[in-house]
Amino acid sequence: MIQCEQVYDVKDHVNNLLVANSISCFIPQGAGIKIHSWSGTSKLLNPSKYVKCLALVHGRLYSGCHDNCIQEINIATGTLSSIQSGSRKLLGKSTPVHALKVHDGLIYSAGSSVEGTALKVWNASNHTLTDSVSLASEVHAMVISSDMIYMGCKGGIIEVWCKKKLSRKEVLQIGSNSKVTCTALDTNEDYLVVGTSDGRVQAWGVS
Repeated sequence: MIQCEQVYDVKDHVNNLLVANSISCFIPQGAGIKIHSWSGTSKLLNPSKYVKCLALVHGRLYSGCHDNCIQEINIATGTLSSIQSGSRKLLGKSTPVHALKVHDGLIYSAGSSVEGTALKVWNASNHTLTDSVSLASEVHAMVISSDMIYMGCKGGIIEVWCKKKLSRKEVLQIGSNSKVTCTALDTNEDYLVVGTSDGRVQAWGVS
């Protein structure tokens, strides 16, 4: 039986919710990142940035922002480090980082830039850029398995890339022209689950 154990009133919109130990992290309606503890206290980190996506690994919070910057925040100390500098709007259009994942000591980011859409890989330890490839489609969601990178794009497309070679393996057409808004893998990495802007959830066998 599933039942609600506790309700927390955080008095804000909750987007991109992440949970670890005794805290939750989420993107609010405005700028910054909200950190909420189960004891009821909360604080706002990085209030000068409008955040688009988050990743939380070993007490370090990674954020991709609307101005194309990527930052790392040590939750315990509040120390902020810059991984990628932000950029100005191009002809009034923002160039956000749409998707951000941390896997096996590497940071994967996908987003728009002046040069176009790109997948970038960073070393999580020293924040050096280790690889970068151009993408044909605008990525809005990403999930990483042991061997593959799955990127959900506009137009109902999933691009499947080999993680080791960082090369495109195939393209999945999910059957509609809607935007892929979220992606997830099951624990055994047998199924890729895809959510789209037209209200559908699909499960693809990828084992």
